[in-house]
This record gives sequence, structure tokens and C-alpha cells, in this order.
Amino acid sequence: MMEMPFDERLYAEMAAFFSEKMASDALLIGMSAAWQRRFQQDFADCVFAAAAWEEALPAAWHGRFSWIVLAPGVEELSAPESLLESLQDFLAPCAALAAPFRNPWHWSVFRAWLAGDLRYGANPLLDGQGRLFSFPELVRLAKLAHYEDFAVRQVIEKGTAETLAAMQACGMQNGHREMETSWQVVRLSVLDARTARLKARYTDAERFLLARLLHRLENGIEAAETVEALRRLLAESRIDGGYLEEFVLNT
Repeated sequence: MMEMPFDERLYAEMAAFFSEKMASDALLIGMSAAWQRRFQQDFADCVFAAAAWEEALPAAWHGRFSWIVLAPGVEELSAPESLLESLQDFLAPCAALAAPFRNPWHWSVFRAWLAGDLRYGANPLLDGQGRLFSFPELVRLAKLAHYEDFAVRQVIEKGTAETLAAMQACGMQNGHREMETSWQVVRLSVLDARTARLKARYTDAERFLLARLLHRLENGIEAAETVEALRRLLAESRIDGGYLEEFVLNT
């Protein structure tokens, strides 16, 4: 497995997810002593456990952890989706998992490819022997591992205007700074039963429109027109009052 030296920028994005909610128990997977010490130092109120990559975890840990954090290097596993799925058993309700992934769309990778310097150069994004995951592949990986809630943070390393322009000329997009993102830190969580039930009813388009109209009402935007549009949506999609109330409470 690839063992990456402690990196302050990458740690900051991993810790930012960790800071979103208080963690009582957390599990660190595959982390060297330097990474473990920093988490323990910055989150002293949390009880940490640690395990090696692909280590069999005790059955007593089932449902224990409010956070599971993976070290850099999950791409080196032959079946990362299997690990991610297996770790669900060890998450407490409403808990989450965070994992960093190298970004193959970063400008430094593009420049290395142009130079023919694919795996034996100095670019840390090309270390190791595992596959690299683009953002769409990360979304697919989350679905394969049966996670429903997905969020991402980025480690940004700016490129020159000339390099970015050359990449865009090849068809690359940079609307979300994909070409300047060296690492993508993803947060994955399993939806609680109530939220999962809400998502299972009606289409994505119907839920999106319902959320938009409720937001407009909340902010007093064109109230009369919004009320009429909401009434029409409820009637045409046959959205009952119980669902509407539950939707408001959970969005």
C-alpha cells in the first residue's frame, strides 16, 4: 500500500468534514502514526480506534463509530467498493465516512502525461500502482458501495493559464476547478430510514421543484404565483399532506 507523508493541505480538508459534527467515536483506517497523532491532537474529545487496511474488524465495533476516516491510498485496493460497503456495518446511525482520492484530471497529471512521465516521476499523484478515479467514477464508486449521500471537498493547486488553456482545448472542463484539484476528499453516508423513504417517493424532478417552491415561499418570493405553482404540483403529482409535512421537516 502507498504510505503518504503527512500533508497539511489534505489533512485540512479531511478535518473540515470531521468538524461538521461532534464525533464521540471515530475509526482511522490505514493511517500512519503522524496522521493519527494529528487527528487525536485536534479532536481531543473524540475516542479514536485504528485499523490497518483490510484488517478484520471486531464484531463488537458494529454500529459504534460516528466517523470512519480512510488514509490516502484507498485506490491501491483491488476492490475499494467492497471495503467501503463493508465499513457501513461499523457506522452508527446518521454517521459518515471520509476518504481522500487523487484526481487524475489535475493539470500536473496532464503535464506529466505530455512528458511521458507516467509512473516513475516526481508527481505524488502518480505514486503507487492503483487506478485513479475521476469525479464521475467517485460517484459511481459510492453507488456501487450503496452509499446514498455524497459530498466532496477539494485541495486546490493552481495551474498556469497556458496549461489550463491547453487542457480545455482538449475538451477538459474546469467549471468546478476540476483541473486545479489535486485531491478530492469525499464524505459518504447512508441515509436514515426516514430520508430514504422520502427519496424513494416521486421523481427527482418532482422533489427538486417541491424544494424550490418551498424555498421561495419561505423567502416571500412572488408568494401568490408560488402558492399556485405549489398547489398545481401537489395536485398533478398527487403529493399527500403527510408526505409534504415530512418533506418540510427533513429538507
